[in-house]
Amino acid sequence: MKNLFWIFIVCATLFASCKKDQVTELSHHNKLYKEFYHRAADQVRIFYYNNDNTLKKYEYQFDQGISERHEYFYKNKQLTQIENYSWNGLAKDLILTQIFKLNYIGNGQIEIEQVLGDPAHGSLHGSSTTMYGRKVVLYFDVNGNLVSCNVYSDSMEIITKYKFDHDSRGNIISEEKKDFFNDQITTFYKEYKYDNNINPKYKLEDIFDFSKYYSPNNCIEEIEKNEAGEILSTINRVLEINNDYLPINFTAYSNYKYSGSSQIRREYVYY
Repeated sequence: MKNLFWIFIVCATLFASCKKDQVTELSHHNKLYKEFYHRAADQVRIFYYNNDNTLKKYEYQFDQGISERHEYFYKNKQLTQIENYSWNGLAKDLILTQIFKLNYIGNGQIEIEQVLGDPAHGSLHGSSTTMYGRKVVLYFDVNGNLVSCNVYSDSMEIITKYKFDHDSRGNIISEEKKDFFNDQITTFYKEYKYDNNINPKYKLEDIFDFSKYYSPNNCIEEIEKNEAGEILSTINRVLEINNDYLPINFTAYSNYKYSGSSQIRREYVYY
C-alpha cells in the first residue's frame, strides 16, 4: 500500500473559478467514517473531519495499531498542505515522512509540490494510477471539471500528461494518459461507467484516483486499453446501497491481461 508518490485524501473546496454544480454536499452525520478492508484483522481506514466538514485527518489501522496518519491543513476552506506520517520500527512511533503543498495559481490551475520526501518512494495510495514526480499541475475548465494534468520530474520536465472527458453530471468517462520516457511516448486509455448514487469519496480521498475523486457518482465499470485498442484490464464493481443512496459495501471483480483476475471487497460505515 506504499508504492510511489503519496498524494492522498483531498477534501478541498476548489477556488471560485473551479466551482460547479454538483451533488448535494453530505452533512457531517453521513460523511464516511470507516472503510473496512478486513474486519477480522481490524484493517480499516478511519476518517476525521473539522466542524466545517473538511477532512481533518485519516488514519490507517491494522491489527489494532495505527501504521499511517495523514493530516490536512486549510486556509479559507482550501486545502494548502498535506502531511503524511508512517510507522517507524526503530523509533516505535509515527514519524513525518512527506509534506505536500498546494498552490492555487488562478486560471483554473492548481499546483501540488512535494517539499519533503523522496518522490520515488511515495505512492498514490489505493489507486490504479502510479506516478513518479516532484510537481503536479491540475487544469480545470470554467465548470470546475478536471480536463488535464501534467506531472513534472525533479528537473521540471513533463513525464506524464492526462486528458479527461465528462458526462453531463461531471463524472469522468474517459481518460488519456501519455508517458514520456527516453524520447518515447506510450499512451493508455480508460473508459468509465457510473451508477446514479452518491460517491462517498467524491473530493475526499486520493486526488489521483480520478474516477473516484472527481466523479459524484460511483464507478461501476472501468476498462483500460493500449494504443492498439487491446484491453489490458477490466474492473466491474457491484455495490449495495442504503436508503441515503450511499454504498455500504462493494465487491470489485478485476481481470488483467498479463496477471489474471482478482477480487476485493470493501465495507463502508458513516457518521
